[in-house]
Amino acid sequence: MKRSLPLLLLAGVLPLLASVAHSQSEIDSMGRLELGTTNCSRNLVINKESGGCARVVIDQMDREYLSVSFYARGPVRGSSDKLTFGGTTNRGMECKNTNCRISGPIKLELSSASEVDFDANGVAKTLPSAWPVIGECSINSNGVNCEAKALMGEQWTATASF
Repeated sequence: MKRSLPLLLLAGVLPLLASVAHSQSEIDSMGRLELGTTNCSRNLVINKESGGCARVVIDQMDREYLSVSFYARGPVRGSSDKLTFGGTTNRGMECKNTNCRISGPIKLELSSASEVDFDANGVAKTLPSAWPVIGECSINSNGVNCEAKALMGEQWTATASF
């Protein structure tokens, strides 16, 4: 029995080590990339506005799901709005310690679009408005281009250069 005790201990530790390694892999597949834009435009359905945007944020929840958000100044000083597209891809960003980078072209098949307005304190004025959509985003290290359409005919186009 004394000889089998180390083997039993090892048998109990190996699954734990594998679980820790898997958890680290999951953490390394999540992260964010924030990019300033040199040229950016998008339209909003709720406010029926079109205009420029100042930054793009790409969040990767796992290797297969990304969201792309276009942030712009709002109508009141200090306020802002955000248009976000979410969808799946077979090629995500490369992430390490939640910091990500685009390592090649990414095609994002969209499933949702949402809009939200923020006041001058950065607090959402209302709950986000969201729609199921059909569309896609093309993302590369030079820019992003998204087009989406909802069932009731709402359409969004957002383009940014980095």
